[in-house]
Amino acid sequence: MVARMSIVFLVLVAGVCTVRGQGCSTPYDILSTEATLSIAKQAVDAAGLQDTLDDPELDATIFIPNNAAFTLFLEQADGTAEDLLAFPGLADILKYHVHIVAHNISDINEGDNLDTLQGDEIFVQFKKDNDPKYAGCGGAHLHLSTFGSSPSDPLTCDIQACKSVIHIVDYPMLPNDEAIEEAFPNIEIRSSNSVEEGDDHDHDHDDDDHNDAAGASSAASYLKHTVVAVVMAAAFIF
Repeated sequence: MVARMSIVFLVLVAGVCTVRGQGCSTPYDILSTEATLSIAKQAVDAAGLQDTLDDPELDATIFIPNNAAFTLFLEQADGTAEDLLAFPGLADILKYHVHIVAHNISDINEGDNLDTLQGDEIFVQFKKDNDPKYAGCGGAHLHLSTFGSSPSDPLTCDIQACKSVIHIVDYPMLPNDEAIEEAFPNIEIRSSNSVEEGDDHDHDHDDDDHNDAAGASSAASYLKHTVVAVVMAAAFIF
């Protein structure tokens, strides 16, 4: 189902490419024609970034949260779309989604630090293959770790937008700005965007936590039985 939706999305984007005289669609064209990106388009308009994203010469990697991503954020923040659009730091949040060189998803690797138009970096946590949710990205599963407590994971990738490349992500990317916490008290802004072992990034990864816990329990059980066996053997010998 996810793969089919990704194909439909890419076909719609391909149709947009014939609209402009240059024969390509800018990032703003795609925002303006794709219904699932309507909140992102409203945010760009409210922040006054239309001209930046409507430039066919823009050479950038742009991570765009879809409507479901913004809805999840607003639910967690106990806020509304109107609160988001009126937030004074909205332009900085959006600029944090723009890496200043165009990259396909295959060019982004674990451990990369991606500099952004806003100034803060995005840290690429890890890549995992064969997860059907990320079929639109060739099976690549990247955690894009930001200063928010939830990572952003690309869902649909490598959408050509003139000289830029768009990747649709499942959660907004939050820069190092304490004003976000003041405007949305339920949202935590961390002091670092690098992921420390044991950090709880919880919007989609409960299965990973469960598997890690099961593995730890199994290892503890194995160690316990091994110690018992060694003690019994020693008692028999002596």
